[in-house]
Amino acid sequence: MKFRILIVSLLIPCFIIATPKISIITSVYDGDQFIEGFLADITRQTIFDQCELILINANSPGNEEAIINNYLNQYPNIMYVILDQDPGLYAVWNIGIKMARGQYITNANLDDRLAPTCYEVHAQFLDTNPAIDFVYSDKFITYVPNETFENHTGVRWAPSPDASRQSMSACWPCSNPMWRKSMHDRYGFFNVDYKCSGDWEMWLRAIEGGAQFKKLAGYYLLYYHNPNGLSTGKIHKQKEAEDKKIVERYGYMWGAPTYYTYYVLARLLQMVGNDELALTYYAKAHELKPHRAEPLIRLAQHYVSIGEPVIAYSYASKTINLECPHSDEGFIERELYDYVRYDILGQTAWYAQEFEVGEQALLKALEVHPEYEHLKKNLQFYEQRKK
Repeated sequence: MKFRILIVSLLIPCFIIATPKISIITSVYDGDQFIEGFLADITRQTIFDQCELILINANSPGNEEAIINNYLNQYPNIMYVILDQDPGLYAVWNIGIKMARGQYITNANLDDRLAPTCYEVHAQFLDTNPAIDFVYSDKFITYVPNETFENHTGVRWAPSPDASRQSMSACWPCSNPMWRKSMHDRYGFFNVDYKCSGDWEMWLRAIEGGAQFKKLAGYYLLYYHNPNGLSTGKIHKQKEAEDKKIVERYGYMWGAPTYYTYYVLARLLQMVGNDELALTYYAKAHELKPHRAEPLIRLAQHYVSIGEPVIAYSYASKTINLECPHSDEGFIERELYDYVRYDILGQTAWYAQEFEVGEQALLKALEVHPEYEHLKKNLQFYEQRKK
């Protein structure tokens, strides 16, 4: 999605702190009810003078700007950006991260409130533990808007575990995390294809890559359970679909029965000679992701190897119209899509008397490997048949 930054507010005073420790990124959208309480709350952080607050107005229909301007006049470390359209929450965060000058990044929601020492405690831990990339803590949850951290009706949310591959079957660091900006150099930015669950996907990608997460002791956030919020509102069906996609991609990390766990297990079983059980797990993998061709191609290869070309064709022919997935689905065996399936079709279509399919498949295989003699010889059979 293309968008344009219309205004980087000229109301920002000319003096800006040279090297902020923390960059706070906040998406401003339909926040009239919360903006004043949010700004009053965030600016009382004990180390706010070591922070920069990047407010990004995502083409909000609200009237937050009058209150924001008051704070711009008071605080040189607040930046205000207006976009000409809403690119989605995670695109907004990516914009903020790329603008950020701080060593550490945190996101702050308009409707949540913080303990005054929140940022100080989280940043201090990162300062003294260079091996840790990401910290988070527990929270109170309230159903009453605009309460303060010191005076609220909230309750302690169930304590979250330390983040690890095994524990990340839920997005435990979902509220008020702080992380090193350098993490994005290693693991990329938020995936803007997600509208609700992009933070969970980002944290899983980082943990998969070796990032070290740490939960701090204590409660530092008052989370408002906003009935119109992104994760709690009417788009819950989209969130469910995104969560399912994430589980399919990363569920192997906590032992979930996913496409990847089944497919990798099938490959290992086949490599040690247990073809019968491998076929079962290829079939299970295909059930979970019917748009992936790899399990069907592996099944076809098996039946070619045992001299059952018609059965092999029945599997390989199902892959013709399956497109090679995008890289965000994880490991993809592109050679199976680009060449192997066409080679198998070229071999087996003859026995299934699907001569045109076989000929076209061999032509596609030769586009990839024109030097392979067996492809040329098989193609000659099809061409001679037409004479």
